[in-house]
Amino acid sequence: MLQPWQTGKVIRIEQEAALTRRFWIQLPGLASFDFEPGQFVTLDLPIHEKPNKRVRSYSIASWPDGTNVIELVIVLLEGGAGTNYLFNQVTVGSELTLRGPQGVFTLPEPIEKDLFFICTGTGIAPFRAMSHHILNHSIPHREIFLIFGCRQFSDCLYRRELTELAEKIPAFHYIPTFSREDPETAGPLVRTGYVHAIYEELCKLPVAAAGAQSLAGAMGQPLAGTKGQQVAGAMMQSLAGAMQPQVPGEMTQSVADATVQQVADVAAQESLRPANFFLCGWKNMIDEAKQRILALGYDRKSIHQELYG
Repeated sequence: MLQPWQTGKVIRIEQEAALTRRFWIQLPGLASFDFEPGQFVTLDLPIHEKPNKRVRSYSIASWPDGTNVIELVIVLLEGGAGTNYLFNQVTVGSELTLRGPQGVFTLPEPIEKDLFFICTGTGIAPFRAMSHHILNHSIPHREIFLIFGCRQFSDCLYRRELTELAEKIPAFHYIPTFSREDPETAGPLVRTGYVHAIYEELCKLPVAAAGAQSLAGAMGQPLAGTKGQQVAGAMMQSLAGAMQPQVPGEMTQSVADATVQQVADVAAQESLRPANFFLCGWKNMIDEAKQRILALGYDRKSIHQELYG
């Protein structure tokens, strides 16, 4: 059931990047605005006569804090009627009609698997909210990988804040990557390219070693040390045991073929880290990510998405 429309008041605006602004909206009619991190609100903007052409939805970039103020982070789109109105007509003190919260793009309860937060642009909003919520409430979790695709350094929203957050949350790994920065000049500790190579790289690592890889090797460096070797050795020992004949004497060709396939299946299962994938951003990124994650061997139920555009 949809919530009723209500009036919010813009109490603060900040320029976060060249084409991106942060809007703080207060709901005076509420003592507190209650929502789950990852949800969104829908704005009814006076940009068209038809109601269905006036609505725009934005993920809440802030986290539940018991107040009646929420933050939205919005990028100005060329030719976009909604964002042009927000950037050119809305100022501190302006009123906006909105309803929410809405959506089911929220954290699993409990968090029993690794989480991959994969996003581009303002798709960082729900993951910022989720990450702070996990910290504020000391929510038990496994490894969390926040992989943020940006074009240039100047497009990296909340960079300092998320870098500091990664130092406070155990097993939380913040990995920005830049598609239009030169790898030769970006520096050895900066990841360049697209988001896809990063989660594929992490998913293919032995589970026990992926945390170390994200901290010391998510920047494109190979895994080293005894932990990865131990995991690999244990896997090889397990596979060797699986290859022992199950019938007396020499294996027939059919049994051998079946055993080889069995070993391949065991290898695939043992190397597939339990994980949930949360995707937020533009359609092209999400479509490609879904294909790649499925190709890694994950089930469709492990993929959750919030689509922009």
